[in-house]
Amino acid sequence: MTDARDAALEVLRRVATQGAFAGTTLRGAFKPSDDSRDIGLATELVYGVLRRRNHVDRALSKLGRRLKDIDPKLHDVLRVGAYQLLFLERVPTHAAVSKAVDQARARRGEAGAKQVNAILRKLSDLPPDQRMPPPVPRDRDPIQHIADVGSLPRSIAEMWMHALGADGALTLAVSSLERAPLVLRANLGRTTRDALAKEVEGEPGAHPLAVHLPARLGALPADLLAVAEG
Repeated sequence: MTDARDAALEVLRRVATQGAFAGTTLRGAFKPSDDSRDIGLATELVYGVLRRRNHVDRALSKLGRRLKDIDPKLHDVLRVGAYQLLFLERVPTHAAVSKAVDQARARRGEAGAKQVNAILRKLSDLPPDQRMPPPVPRDRDPIQHIADVGSLPRSIAEMWMHALGADGALTLAVSSLERAPLVLRANLGRTTRDALAKEVEGEPGAHPLAVHLPARLGALPADLLAVAEG
């Protein structure tokens, strides 16, 4: 049985060091016999950390040590642990912290385990609404405000602001944090859109060929029989 958090950590490592595609690497990290809930958790962790990396890093830096001053082999261990504490209410705190401590121990021994435990415990001890630093006020620095809200590099926030204006850039920054829907395109040579929607328990979309998959944990389009059959 593949551990979801270990798989997520390995995928993030390969994305960062090898330029791997997250989706392809995630699929290769699991066996057909693995539980869909583990696949779903790993998928949430990988895309969540990638999507909200600046948010997570800001929360960790608020605790007194900049991430760049911590052993690089512990960065993604901390990010995966902190993401769960910040954004996944259904994950028990002890599960997120204890697994991160084990992962740190495997990479940097007891010293690494103690460091990760101290940082994540400090984060978990804060009230949930105080764990994330607030964005820079908009009237002080509108570009940094957009970057902070959208978990963006400042250069991207600046480019969006110049192209869309402050309000448009902020709207785009907020929407970029939303989970992208999973959508199938019906192959009318094999089926109809309504038949496909019924088979995959999805909903017809606005486009006449689109079927929105349900937002259930562990749903990967490539695992659907309808996709395998074309």
